[in-house]
Formats: sequence, C-alpha cells, structure tokens
Amino acid sequence: MDVGSDLAVWTKHFSTFVTYTQTAQTPVGSHGKKQGTRVPSSNLRPRVSLLPVVPVIPAPTVAASAFSFLRNLGIGSTGADVSELQKRLAAAGHFSGPVTGYFGPMTEAAVRAFQGTSGVPATGYVGQLTLGKLNGMGASVAASTADHSAEIVSLQQQLVGLLQELAVMLKK
Repeated sequence: MDVGSDLAVWTKHFSTFVTYTQTAQTPVGSHGKKQGTRVPSSNLRPRVSLLPVVPVIPAPTVAASAFSFLRNLGIGSTGADVSELQKRLAAAGHFSGPVTGYFGPMTEAAVRAFQGTSGVPATGYVGQLTLGKLNGMGASVAASTADHSAEIVSLQQQLVGLLQELAVMLKK
C-alpha cells in the first residue's frame, strides 16, 4: 500500500507473510488524456506465502571448571575464590545464599555441611583437606554438565525435526 512516497507492508503472523501487489489503472479522461488516480483498495490482491520456520539453536557450551583453589579460606576472606566456593557449595546443595565473594557465617555453615558429607573434619575453615575435595569436585561438576549437554543437543534436534514437520503440514 502506498503511503505518500513510502511503501507499507503488513505481516499477518510471524511466520506468515502477506504481500500485496498493486495493479495500476490509469483511466482515460473525457479529453483523451490519461489522468493519474489512486488505485482502489479492491484492486489490491494478497499473495500469501508460508515460509518454513527453521529455528537457529546455538550449540550448548560446556564451561569446564578450570578454577583451582590455591589458598585457605575462612571467615572474612573475600575474592573470586570465595565466589567460586559459594557456587560449588550451592551446586552440592549446601549453600542457598547469594554469591557475594564474602566468606561470612552462611558460607561457614555451608562449608561445615560440605565437610561433613565429604569425610573431612567439619571445622568451617577451608584448609588443605577441604581444598583437595573442592578441587576434585570441580571436575565432577564439569563432567555432569557435559552429560546433560548431550541430552540437550538430542532434544534440540528432535525439536527441529518436529518444527520442520509442522512447517510442511502448514503448507498443505
């Protein structure tokens, strides 16, 4: 549809596109000269085309935990290693607080719980024994994530197949 010197295109749906073609009519006036007129809306003919919807699904990324704890941690410690500690403790189901990078009483209680299930004396202080358990835990968390990534890829492939089947059915 012409709007001044612009062309307006409307879509009916995200996957259905409607295109209108305009047929020009230039009637001949009483003096035999062509006169320009607006084309009546009854002369606009819709052409509908269904385009198959093919989703773009990014491949999942597996971030292996390359973090290695190098220093002892206790009440008052701060930094990236404390944030990573809180994340690992949360992944293990021992920490439910916010990841702040500050080792406070909540982190200490989570460390005690972790130590109790890991066979390390529950002191609440992250020393060499606890560091060893935490560094070993990083590899198991990364492996678990990799296992789930394979399932995600499989489900994404099934979804793409179903969407393609649906696109074919909509064309009929």
